[in-house]
Amino acid sequence: MTTPTTPDFVQIQVVIIGAGIAGLTAAIALRRVGHKVIMLEQDSDVNTHYAGGCRLAPNIALVYKRWGLYAPLREIGIILEHAEFPGFHTGTVAAGGDWVEDMKDASGANHWSLRYEDFRKVLADTAKASGVVIRLNSLAVSITVKPEKAAVKLASGELIVGDLVVAADGRDEVEGKRPVSRPMMLGDQDHAKFKRLMMYNALIPGSAMRSDPALARFLPKGVEQGSVILWHGDSYGAIGFPTRMDEFCIHVYCPAAEPAHDSILMAGPADLLRAMEAGKAEPQLKKLAAAAHTVVGIPVRDRPSLEDWVHPDGPMIVIGEAAHPLTTGALTALNLAAGDGMLLGRLFKNLHRKEQIGSFLSALVENRQKRITDVRNAERLNPATLSLPAGVDQARYLKTTVQHMGDEGIQAFGEEVCPARLLGFVLLSVPQAIRNTFSYDPEDEADTWWVEWGLLQERAAKITPITPLNLSSDVHARTHSIS
Repeated sequence: MTTPTTPDFVQIQVVIIGAGIAGLTAAIALRRVGHKVIMLEQDSDVNTHYAGGCRLAPNIALVYKRWGLYAPLREIGIILEHAEFPGFHTGTVAAGGDWVEDMKDASGANHWSLRYEDFRKVLADTAKASGVVIRLNSLAVSITVKPEKAAVKLASGELIVGDLVVAADGRDEVEGKRPVSRPMMLGDQDHAKFKRLMMYNALIPGSAMRSDPALARFLPKGVEQGSVILWHGDSYGAIGFPTRMDEFCIHVYCPAAEPAHDSILMAGPADLLRAMEAGKAEPQLKKLAAAAHTVVGIPVRDRPSLEDWVHPDGPMIVIGEAAHPLTTGALTALNLAAGDGMLLGRLFKNLHRKEQIGSFLSALVENRQKRITDVRNAERLNPATLSLPAGVDQARYLKTTVQHMGDEGIQAFGEEVCPARLLGFVLLSVPQAIRNTFSYDPEDEADTWWVEWGLLQERAAKITPITPLNLSSDVHARTHSIS
């Protein structure tokens, strides 16, 4: 399904570097409004060979549903209905509650968990079906930007020229991956600071869990509904959730010495179990670690965000984690990357002259940078964003305050279970934090910008009269449920 455009719509050639979540989402969004898209991916396929589980926020899932992706999401994903908060060291459940109604009230959708590789394949298949040209084995080595055009040079020497280049090539975590945009935009300021943490992303087969009642309870109870489990502890934490009907994922954060390499490490159950033992993890977590069939170790590092995502010389923009790298494993990282692509495509629905490109790119940067700042602040104040478990990163910022989440025990969690020395797991039902994280719609925000600013700019230039078609009625005529 495509989105109607204005009669004088101008089609451009967009070149996207990187077939990750940000790049693929941007490609689909741009094709939906009628632009030509070439995607350059340096790997030989779009399969992710060592990725574990990921989570999809309700508001972002809602946009994908609008694009016709609800059926494929249902095939690969689990709806997370319930949240539970046991102690990392004791296993004692301090609180629990259902998320579904809160999420529906806030965003009109549900919170999903799935395997990253499954999700990426769904997006790649959708992009191809929409007409995106995905070129594999295409390593970008440089970008040349001029006022009217931009060109990407491949390792083969070939030049790919576009009216706009979108760099969604991520960060340098994966061995062998060589992003081109961050070194280009940051120069020698592209440094990473190790946070003395290791994140283990582990997958556990359901067959190894069903025989043990203590583990079987973590698996989905129904056809497609599951729970997210957040273990809180002192300098240790973990998040667990089902990724498929017969698989469970845990993200475990542990203190660690700085590794020899910056890239993702193929670890094993023994490595994860040693980290669990050092942290005196509760027995269920140790059992999950021992049963894992895939374990990836990722050094957690702070990397600088770009101050300006747009190249000063012409039509090039950096989006996704290449522009704003967030903490490894955070819910917000994937969803903010997807939101970049959604807003980008929607803005370019209104293109009717190439001179608008710079204005649209500036609008995206202004909107997204404010959004990312808001979400980062919400993460520090409100773990309802389900980013990092308490006792890890938030322990430096949070206070031991808990408000009602649909379970009376959560009050005791703040008052008794969570000692001040831990700074515990905090759940603040702060409306603004929920809105910042779950309740915005990137396409609505693009439409709002166009009505409030874009049309005014064009009217001032005496180019575009304001018409009912420009004030498209589809801004509000949308389905607000993904269940």
